[in-house]
Amino acid sequence: MKPKSWMLLIVSGLASAVTLFSFRAAAQDYVYATGNPNFGVNYPVPGGYINVTNGNVHVTIPLGTFKQRGNLPPIKINLEYDSRIWKIIDNGGYSWQPVNVPNSMTGWRLTTGLEQGTTSYEAVPITGPMVCDGKLIQITQSLDYTRFSWTDGQGTKHIFDASLNQQVPPPAPCPSIGPYPPVSGAGYAIDGSGYYLEVADDSVMTIYDNQGNEVYPIHEDPNHNQVSINSAGTVTDSMGRTLMTTTTGSNSITYNVLKEGGGTNTFTVNTGTVNVNTAFGQSAVSENSSSLTAIESVDLPDGSSYSFAYDPDSYGEMTSMTLPTGGVVSFDYINYLDSYNNYNRWISTETENGNSTNFNPKVIS
Repeated sequence: MKPKSWMLLIVSGLASAVTLFSFRAAAQDYVYATGNPNFGVNYPVPGGYINVTNGNVHVTIPLGTFKQRGNLPPIKINLEYDSRIWKIIDNGGYSWQPVNVPNSMTGWRLTTGLEQGTTSYEAVPITGPMVCDGKLIQITQSLDYTRFSWTDGQGTKHIFDASLNQQVPPPAPCPSIGPYPPVSGAGYAIDGSGYYLEVADDSVMTIYDNQGNEVYPIHEDPNHNQVSINSAGTVTDSMGRTLMTTTTGSNSITYNVLKEGGGTNTFTVNTGTVNVNTAFGQSAVSENSSSLTAIESVDLPDGSSYSFAYDPDSYGEMTSMTLPTGGVVSFDYINYLDSYNNYNRWISTETENGNSTNFNPKVIS
C-alpha cells in the first residue's frame, strides 16, 4: 500500500532575525513542547498522537481515573511518553542532554496532574546614571521581571502576560533612596489555556486554572479541598483516599492503584538500559554518549502487557511499541533544522498494520 504523507508545519516569520544560539528565544519554546500544548495539531496513533507542529510522539497508558470533591477535576494517573527528549544545555559549554522531559526514563514518566511542575522568569536590569561620591556613574536602577512561565506536570510550558518593575536601592557610596516595597502583578497565559498567574513579593508565583482551582504550588479548590502526591509516589485525594502507592526495585517499579469496589490494580514497569550516541552535528554543541534508563515493558493487571524497543547506540527514541493486543507500531525519526536554526529529532515515519505514514518537515511563512 502506498504510504500516506503529512507535512509537519512550522509557522515562521522571524527566521532571518534569529541567530544560532538564541536558545532563550520564544521561537524555540515550540520545539521543546511535550504533552499536549495548546498550539498542537495531533495526528492519532495507537495509544497516543503525533504533534505535527513539532514532530513529537506522545503515548499514554492510563492507570486510573478518580472523581474528586468540589470543583477539583478528576485525578488521572497515567504513564506518558514523549519522544522529544533532547535539549541543548549550557553548563559552561553547549551540549546535547536528554533532559527535555524532566525526571523521565528516556521520555517516560508517571503523571497524575498533581505534579508541581517548574516555574521560571527573567529579571532584566535597567541601568541609568546617578551621581555617587561626586562622580556620575551607571547603576542598576530597577529590575524588569518578565517571561513568567510554568511548565506543568505533563511537560507543557505556559508563558504568562505578566510583568512588573522593582526599584533597586543604589550601592554605596550612592545616596540612599527608598526603601522600596515589593511589587506584585498578574496575567493570563498567552496560549489560551485559561491559566492565571498572580505574582507577589516580586517573584512568588501562584497559578490557577480556568475554574479557579489553585494548581501551583499546591492543588486546592476555592473550598480548600486538596489533592497531593508525595515524594514516595503516594497519591492522596480530596476524600482522603490513597489512590496509588509506588514500590521501586532494582529493575522495576510497581504501581498499586485503587480500583472500584476496593482492592488495587497492580501495574509493573520493567526497566533496562539504552546506550545513546548522538550525531546532531550542530556547530559548537557537544554530542552525547551515555547510558539511559528506559521502560522495556509494562505488565497490566489482566496479565497482558506493552513492550518497547529503542534505537540502540543512536538517539534513544522509542522505535517500536507492541500493544497488549499483539499489534506493533513503529516509529522512525530524522534530524531536522528549522527556520530558527533549531536542531532536533523529528518523527519521519509511523507504521502500523503494514501501513506507513510519512511526515515531511516543511516551513511556511
